[in-house]
Amino acid sequence: MALIEIENLTVTFRAKGREVQAVQDVSLSVDERESYGLVGESGSGKSTILRAICGMAPVTGGTIRIGGQPVPTPRGRAFSTEVQMVFQDPYASLHPRHTIDRTLSEPLAIHGMPDRDARVVQALTDVGLPPAFRFRYPHQLSGGQRQRVAIARALMLRPKILLLDEPTSALDASVQAEVLNLLNRLRAEQGLTFLMVSHDLAVIDHMCDRIMVLQHGRTVEEITRDDLAGARMTTPYARSLFAASADRMLEGSERPAP
Repeated sequence: MALIEIENLTVTFRAKGREVQAVQDVSLSVDERESYGLVGESGSGKSTILRAICGMAPVTGGTIRIGGQPVPTPRGRAFSTEVQMVFQDPYASLHPRHTIDRTLSEPLAIHGMPDRDARVVQALTDVGLPPAFRFRYPHQLSGGQRQRVAIARALMLRPKILLLDEPTSALDASVQAEVLNLLNRLRAEQGLTFLMVSHDLAVIDHMCDRIMVLQHGRTVEEITRDDLAGARMTTPYARSLFAASADRMLEGSERPAP
């Protein structure tokens, strides 16, 4: 059963008398517990799709449905219990003057949920952080630890869907692997559905069951993980993305250790 359904989505930004169509007639569906990837160069519209789902980008055409129901405008509290987003920069997404405890407790307070202390401790444990971290501030944590906190915050309301916008691109390679493995474990344990954006095909290959390739706001093609692993793309653009990603991986492996 499709948990996320997008049909003919169009997103148009208007500024200073100009219109820019960031997304044009994109359609996709994501099954429950599936991990679906969006890839493409900068400006391809992949992050805009996530923001449109959350109500942070102007939908000017098409429909978005979660669990078979059209998303409301504005999104409201019920939507936030179903869908949460994890952003690229963990430091920018955490309030610098709020302790981790306050950051994680706030969604629970807004929704009137009980047992806040126990839920905060459990959330930290779920993402591999000790309970004592709840009394620290973001600047006292490493980049990987901050992203773990951002993931914990996204899971506080026990949503079914996580929208992941380049969740590891700001992290070192070794930390990236830890966070990606954490996300895969949480998906399996909590029955989560992922819609994930990345420019890195190696990350997408590790995380996603199916992938949509985007260019200039339009769908180029949709492939499976097996297609990606076997380099079975049908369009020149998708093949060029694969070749560029493979070249970057080769350069990284050949770079001498510092």
